[in-house]
Amino acid sequence: MGDCMIHKPSSELKLGHTAEVNAHLVVENLRRLESKQSKALLTYPTGVVHARRTPLIYCISLGKHSASLGFNWLVVNGLLAAIFKWMLEYTKVLACSESPVGIAFWKLADFMSLLIARTLIKTPDA
Repeated sequence: MGDCMIHKPSSELKLGHTAEVNAHLVVENLRRLESKQSKALLTYPTGVVHARRTPLIYCISLGKHSASLGFNWLVVNGLLAAIFKWMLEYTKVLACSESPVGIAFWKLADFMSLLIARTLIKTPDA
């Protein structure tokens, strides 16, 4: 669901992270529509990340032992980024297979990424 969203006010890049954030918003809004209570629908991105923009997060493989990891203005290249890429892929597969370890990892990672984006590695215009 998240890959096909267009939000003119945010004009964000289409990345895996923003697609996933969009999907979280869609699912929550579907739950709100389905519930017996009349809850207002959430808007993007404030309804999900509680900011005007989502953090710019990406990790791209550049070979077996190299990658580029970006978090807003911070960019890390090389072996450390490749290790992070492996960990992200491994834990995402665990989460998709409904492993408690994978689910817990990604709940914590989602929470921490938004906290870090508001405090340490701030998202521009957030």
